[in-house]
Amino acid sequence: MSIMATEKHSMDPAATAQRHLGFLLAVLRAAQQSRWTAHWQASGPSFYGDHKMFEGLYEGFTAEIDGLAEKMVAMFGGHTVNLPEQMRWQAFLAHEWAKHEDLHYRAYHIEQFIQGHFLATYETLKDLKQLTLGLDDLLMSASNAHETNQYLLGQRIGLRLAKRASRLKYKVSLFSESGKQLWSKAFTAPDDA
Repeated sequence: MSIMATEKHSMDPAATAQRHLGFLLAVLRAAQQSRWTAHWQASGPSFYGDHKMFEGLYEGFTAEIDGLAEKMVAMFGGHTVNLPEQMRWQAFLAHEWAKHEDLHYRAYHIEQFIQGHFLATYETLKDLKQLTLGLDDLLMSASNAHETNQYLLGQRIGLRLAKRASRLKYKVSLFSESGKQLWSKAFTAPDDA
């Protein structure tokens, strides 16, 4: 039995949905900060094009983050978007993602990571009957936008790096404030080629 299946049977559906949405919110916020940083760090012969591309990418996150956070507050209360927990998750993600030195490759990898979390969150909330029509629409629309981002970044880094990124494997775990592991899942980035 998978950890996700164990979690679904042993926890309150609303608490499980809240945790998945909270982590997805942290993923989006950390990804926006990563893109904003890449916007500032762009350099070289294609500086201006990269600078503008990363600007468009980080600006695209704002409405997604705001919409998701507002739905979380409406569904579960204001405590679900508390900054300290969000910042812990964001710091962890930023540290993990910084291992990819190339700005474009890192951005492509993050897009794959985001897609994995959209899918995991969607499937979990649907299984738990916690997926409202509005939340379904928000997740689907955001996922569609990130597929476009992935395409644009894939064109920028070229097929060789895109294939390399598609074989990445990573593990994500959520921990309670006391350090107890609450959820863990291994992902293999989907192969786009």
